[in-house]
Amino acid sequence: MEDWHASEQAYLRVQEHSPEKGLYRKLERLYRGGLKEERFDAIERLYQEAIAQHGQTAEFVTRLALWYEDTGRYEEALDHLEIAGQLNPDDEGIQKDLERLRGLIN
Repeated sequence: MEDWHASEQAYLRVQEHSPEKGLYRKLERLYRGGLKEERFDAIERLYQEAIAQHGQTAEFVTRLALWYEDTGRYEEALDHLEIAGQLNPDDEGIQKDLERLRGLIN
């Protein structure tokens, strides 16, 4: 049996001492998996902190947008995906997500 809390603490210690962009995705997977009941809502704060620390990257803004979509906050998701599209206009995945979200809202 995995110790999800110990994994979370290990990621957070590494993140504190050596901020690495890839750790945010690992924490998100942990929060969506073994710690979903306790930490799912922490994903929003996780990516807000990532953006504050590393700046607006298409990846962080997109991950936050997808979380907003998962929680039914479609307008916020669309706003963030539009920003991600401006940051990375050649990303076809972002463009497809934008089309899909616009369809959900309209």
